[in-house]
Amino acid sequence: MLGLLDPIRFAVGGDPVALARATRRSWWVMRYTDGTVIPEWRRDWSELPVKGRQKVRLVCPNGQVAELGTERDGTGRFVQLKLAVASTAAGRSVLAHLIGYVHGLNGETSFACWDYRLGALTTFTDNCYDCRWEHLGPLAVDHLGLARP
Repeated sequence: MLGLLDPIRFAVGGDPVALARATRRSWWVMRYTDGTVIPEWRRDWSELPVKGRQKVRLVCPNGQVAELGTERDGTGRFVQLKLAVASTAAGRSVLAHLIGYVHGLNGETSFACWDYRLGALTTFTDNCYDCRWEHLGPLAVDHLGLARP
C-alpha cells in the first residue's frame, strides 16, 4: 500500500524507496568509490561516468532494495536494462528492470530483477555473453567495457 507520506519524504530527503513507492516503478542508484551517488532520476545510464563504479542498487516499488558490487572499483562490470514490449495499440510497457554485476572471468553475472508481471524482486546468476533469462542472448559487452574470453 502506498504511504501518504512517501512523496513528501522523497521531496524533502530524496529517499529512493519513497520515490519507488510513490511512482510504483523501480529505480537504479549508482555509487562510486569516491562516495558519489547518482540516481536514475538525475541522469541517464548512458551518461554516467564509467570509471570508479562500485555498487548499484535496484530500488523496488514494494520497498525492497537489491545491491550488487563490491568495496573495490568495478569499472566495466555493471549492466542495467529494462525488458519492455511496444505496440501501436497499447504503447510501451516495461515488463522487468534488471541490474547486473559481472563477477566472473567467463561472463558470470549476478542479477537483481524487479519483475512488474509478478510484482516481485528476484536475484539470479547468468552469463552476460549468453544470457538465458527471457532468452536475451549475448548482452552488448562492448558497452560494458569487457573483453570476450
